[in-house]
Amino acid sequence: MKKDIIICVDAGGTTSKVGIFTNDGNILMRETGKAGSPAVDKNWYLNIDSAIQKALDKLDFEYNVLYIELGVSGISALTEHSNIDEYFMQKYNARCSITSDTLTALYSVINENDEEGIVVISGTGVAVFGKKANNTYLIGGWGHLIRERGSAYAIVHDFVVSIIDKVEASIPLDELDKDFLNYCKIEDIREFNHLFYQHSKDEIATYSVFFKEEADKNNERAIKLLKEQGVLLGIQVKHLMQTLNIKNGAKIGLKGGFVEHDGKYITEGIFEYFKNNNIELTYVNNHEEQLMGVYRLAKIHLNER
Repeated sequence: MKKDIIICVDAGGTTSKVGIFTNDGNILMRETGKAGSPAVDKNWYLNIDSAIQKALDKLDFEYNVLYIELGVSGISALTEHSNIDEYFMQKYNARCSITSDTLTALYSVINENDEEGIVVISGTGVAVFGKKANNTYLIGGWGHLIRERGSAYAIVHDFVVSIIDKVEASIPLDELDKDFLNYCKIEDIREFNHLFYQHSKDEIATYSVFFKEEADKNNERAIKLLKEQGVLLGIQVKHLMQTLNIKNGAKIGLKGGFVEHDGKYITEGIFEYFKNNNIELTYVNNHEEQLMGVYRLAKIHLNER
């Protein structure tokens, strides 16, 4: 007798993660593949399919695919993707949904039956996403060329701008400014042109580690800068709550490398802002991996038939 399975994919700009789930939520098999984002690779869906096939080939039983759920980073880069849905439906003889990775991130924080919730994703960039009943809203996600507030890239960019402003106004640099220049191996501020125009936003964002290292040494300015990024995230959460009419008590999760990896002071900044603005949310610290969010969304879509 064939076993029912649900194919779930968390497709990012670097790798695609595949999880083969039972109908009741147990992971039977995992696999990884190449970038699954249309913003990165024109063959994104073929990369996803290759990873799916590798996972299925490892199963030692006959199966029936109930549903395919793809959470895809950068899916908004496409004006239309029904042909891709059709590709997977035809190949695996199952219904398929392609959605944004922000929605699957939210469902790694909330459950299928939660009416409202918020996820803050702070890595190289920022996305603050939430739902209330059937309504969803995204704040951020603009990319570094338009606006980043509360991200690894933002803290580096803003700090570099502050150094440039000081030098051009003949204001002496403080010790943190000088230490950052040494950290970047920069002797002349004109070398910032090379840093920003010859490197990717991800590479620039890695310099945010400097502020975390200095904060661990109790550098007050570094701590303040990290907390300020947290405050910026808190402001965006407040705007989201106002837009969707999300009430106190709703669940919130914090995801992304900037806030999850040594993000103590960023998190403190967020919750200090909440306290000062009478915002009381239920912090889900032990949120599930994103593949579980993909699975929960698949179950919602599966039950809609």
